[in-house]
Amino acid sequence: MYEAHTYRDKGSWQKTLHEKALFFEKNTRERHNILGSYPSSVRLIPPKHYAGSREGAWEQIVQTGELSPGWTFDHGTTGISNVAHTSSWTGCLLTSQAFRVAFLRERYGEESAEYQEAYERANEIIHSIRILTLVSSQPGYLARGVALGHGISYEERAGVGTRDLWAQGAGEFSHLRYRGGPSHHNYDHVFRGLGIYYFVAADEPQKEKIREIVTDMSNWAHLKNDMIVMHVDGERISTELIGVQFAADTSGSSYWSNTQGEIWHSMAGLPRVHDFLFSLDYPWIAFAATDGGVYRTLDGGNHWNITFNQSIQQLEFSPHNSNILYATGQNGVYKSEDLGERDMGIHWRCISGGIPANVKPVFAVDVCGDSPTIYLLTRHGFYSKTGNAPEWTVFPQITRRRGFGTVDPIGGNPLWLRVDPHIRGRLFRAVETEQRRFSDVTISVRSPVFRELKPLADWSVGISDLTITGAELRSLFERLREFPIRDLRVDRKNPDVWYGLMETGVAVTEDAGKTWRVSREGLDIPRVHSIWTPRHSHLVIVGTPAGMYVSNDQGDSWTDTPLILQGEGAIRAEIGGIGYLTAYWMGRYHGFISEEEAHVEWWKG
Repeated sequence: MYEAHTYRDKGSWQKTLHEKALFFEKNTRERHNILGSYPSSVRLIPPKHYAGSREGAWEQIVQTGELSPGWTFDHGTTGISNVAHTSSWTGCLLTSQAFRVAFLRERYGEESAEYQEAYERANEIIHSIRILTLVSSQPGYLARGVALGHGISYEERAGVGTRDLWAQGAGEFSHLRYRGGPSHHNYDHVFRGLGIYYFVAADEPQKEKIREIVTDMSNWAHLKNDMIVMHVDGERISTELIGVQFAADTSGSSYWSNTQGEIWHSMAGLPRVHDFLFSLDYPWIAFAATDGGVYRTLDGGNHWNITFNQSIQQLEFSPHNSNILYATGQNGVYKSEDLGERDMGIHWRCISGGIPANVKPVFAVDVCGDSPTIYLLTRHGFYSKTGNAPEWTVFPQITRRRGFGTVDPIGGNPLWLRVDPHIRGRLFRAVETEQRRFSDVTISVRSPVFRELKPLADWSVGISDLTITGAELRSLFERLREFPIRDLRVDRKNPDVWYGLMETGVAVTEDAGKTWRVSREGLDIPRVHSIWTPRHSHLVIVGTPAGMYVSNDQGDSWTDTPLILQGEGAIRAEIGGIGYLTAYWMGRYHGFISEEEAHVEWWKG
């Protein structure tokens, strides 16, 4: 069995910066090259009868990066070179070539062999992008990548969910099998690479070629489909090209992204944020619920101004009028009336009224229905009222039917209270309980969300005649320790799917708490600090020490939000050195890396 390690060059540390650049340039031409485009991962295929070890036939690859005799690769439909992200990587490669061409022209002149080679290589890469935009016969539709030949590809052979995105090229490109379903990443990287090359290095013939490509891509994605990337049939959405996301971490920092989480930028001007809310009608308007109050932006997050100075945890629009907002904070529930776009969220009034004295309240508001319902949870009871009602209505308290003990009406100190976005009147609450030597968090929705604990809850307050033995009691507590859920979110698509935050992963139930499973697949560090189900998507997002991770399959698996292109398998794979090439040639072009620094043999010093 072949080892599943990625390619590496142990001797690379004894190469100068320039020697490394030359090696990677050679690598992109010889091994990562499908008609000029760059397959992200190339599987290195051993000789037919190879059954050696890393110390044997692998030695040359490991030490020098060069293929041993008999080793090869297959960029055709019969191979497994990963072309699903080729357009992104090709755009990145073109970025590196922009600075390479510009530097060599300035250093050696256009008649030099070095410049001529770089210029022709750039032409080859630009032409490969043109192929990616024409292979489907829909000019401007950007294929993710192409494989040489006919027949089914590696994804089609594997029967994966993306197998239906493959098709045979049309017309002069009928000898290519292309991968469709482009994402915003693909368009972003290609536009960026073409744009940087256009302004940094392109001469007039190259500029004309780039203008043709950009015109077709813009017509397809921007004009024809209103900023939405469609599948090749023009009917199904592949991805939305433009969109802004906001995120906040536990340290109090905030960030924005317009590449759906691929690249994040720091966003200044906000205290610690608990919730973001985008206007449904004006995409440039958004609100932030923070420790310092409600903040509003009128320019997509570039500038923020405070509109309400009460600490707020959650914001919601009225489902009947998207100019009306509700804010839930530590001290009450507040409403901002419809004052139009310009004054949206400027003026607030308290609608929760007075609260019982000497209590630590936790509030929630259900905005569904004709009139919002406000809920109040304290250590001493659970209350509700409509927005216009003068008094609170107390919910019936639990009373013990047997024994001489007393029953805590809530079960502990209230931590939070949330409404279900699907089902009016269904609430989740969390209280901190103290049990002898340890404290814990109990989350319930009428009964414990972990349904196996319902008999224990009923028995503890005497509303069940069930007899629980010591062994059964220990077993129930052991199950509780297996699922120490501290926070909970409901799936935006299915009201019976809930996600529980645990320090050791994510607890998932698909039957409203009857059964639970632990989800960790794909989390590099399965220590979850926060969990979120965004209002306008079906994603689940968690925060971990390794960063933010997203699941689009209801917690079956998780992926890192940046675009990380790496593969492992029975045969070794290599992903090349585009990142190094971009950094090196940009450094040479701007003078950050001098001629001496580029060639110094630093390890000899």
